[in-house]
Amino acid sequence: MSKSAKTIEQLKAEYAKMSEMSCKPDFERPRNGEVLDEDQSVRWNREQVEKQQKAYDEEVMRLNIKKNKARGAFYDDVKEYIKTNVKGISETAANEVFEYVYSLYSDESIDNMLRAMEDITGLISACVQSVFKKK
Repeated sequence: MSKSAKTIEQLKAEYAKMSEMSCKPDFERPRNGEVLDEDQSVRWNREQVEKQQKAYDEEVMRLNIKKNKARGAFYDDVKEYIKTNVKGISETAANEVFEYVYSLYSDESIDNMLRAMEDITGLISACVQSVFKKK
């Protein structure tokens, strides 16, 4: 079942929110050999460093997964926009349109990419309507 597509402005806001997501934890990763507490033994410090490094690495992984899910949701929303604006387009064709526009504009701003997406879906829609009117 198809969900309602977001507008270009909503897609821009979603992208901005996703882009602001950090993959860096809000705490520092201790360096090997760092002394965390001078009153504790070398062994205790080494174990604590390893423990904190592991916690840091796991948090980086969690944040990366969260951001990747948000990016995937954004891509899905753009494809839904294409399917909504080009009546009758297949999932495969919508993916191809997205991949084509993404390949051309991924190095540019999201505004340029979404503007191109809007223009191309409008063009495809007009072409499809023209073909059906002739039949």
